[in-house]
Amino acid sequence: QPHPTSVQASNNNYQLIFYSASFVSLAATVAFTVLVPAHARTPAPAAPVPAPGTPAAAAAAAAGPAGGLRELLSNVRSLGGDFYRMLGVICLYGMGHINESLLEARAMEVGFGKAEATLVVAALAAVTFATAFPLGRLDDKYGANTTLAVGVGALIAGDLVLLLSGPHPMALFASCIFLGVHWAVIQ
Repeated sequence: QPHPTSVQASNNNYQLIFYSASFVSLAATVAFTVLVPAHARTPAPAAPVPAPGTPAAAAAAAAGPAGGLRELLSNVRSLGGDFYRMLGVICLYGMGHINESLLEARAMEVGFGKAEATLVVAALAAVTFATAFPLGRLDDKYGANTTLAVGVGALIAGDLVLLLSGPHPMALFASCIFLGVHWAVIQ
């Protein structure tokens, strides 16, 4: 049973909702295809394979699976402190990241019907689509640190709006604006 204050703009017409949401994806795909130039890729050089009968081939065969594990552990140790600090930052980021499923659940909590809650994902995608190019220009002009600061600031603002907004449906869309900017930066 829908919440008494539920926004029933589509009368829970899922087909209409999904067509509306897919329009945003289609528009983004067309824009990407038309506006983003293709770049030629150069293949990475293949690792040399030791010739059969050579000492290198014999050593590789003798090492077997344990040799591969030793090499893996050696590679992990050689990554250094910068890698592990970066990994720690990524873990902290992951704890603050809000995905679209949580936004849909919040939409239903504040009174949207199940079908209308799906529009939250479309709104998020629309904001991401609309802000990706300007944020790319910002990155080109001021560098990755500035763009990253904007993206992290938008994530924090979006999370705070969700945390402090209470049962106000429009706050959900304000959060989508901030989180869409964040998604445009990280994607």
